[in-house]
Amino acid sequence: MAATAPRDAADLPPPPGLDMVSFISRSSGTTGSIPKLSPATFRLALLRGRGMLERFPRGEDDRYLKLTNIAFAFGRNAATRALENGGTVIMPPPLRHAAEVTALVRRHGATWTALTPVHLRDLARSDAPAPVLPGVRILCSTAALSPAERRLIRERVSSELHIGYGANEVG
Repeated sequence: MAATAPRDAADLPPPPGLDMVSFISRSSGTTGSIPKLSPATFRLALLRGRGMLERFPRGEDDRYLKLTNIAFAFGRNAATRALENGGTVIMPPPLRHAAEVTALVRRHGATWTALTPVHLRDLARSDAPAPVLPGVRILCSTAALSPAERRLIRERVSSELHIGYGANEVG
């Protein structure tokens, strides 16, 4: 039996309300070592995107380098924001060395990425030549970085470090 398309807009179901659940995120458990499921409404998803755009503008020429796990909200939200703004998402296989990340940035013209402090500390301590992410804007979130770590990351990884703390559970 073949599916048929509605004949006009009157045949379509109504659009979802802004306060309906849009998706359910899985947190990493950093707030208490137990991962949580967190529902997000369409309204919250829109507000998250708008807030992120105001602090960290991106556009259709941007190329997001996805290095974090896309199963978690932090990695997924950044990739979604890139696509919503007409940008590109670069999704490499897992990388083991900072030099691989640098080569990937140069090969694909990555313009920004979203990384956790753990990722940034590893990149800053690597033996790859500085800057590890040349010209790449970095949105860092999920945990605090000390002032000394921020300085080291700006020297060794990228001078374009932007901090965006927030909680999965509250947006």
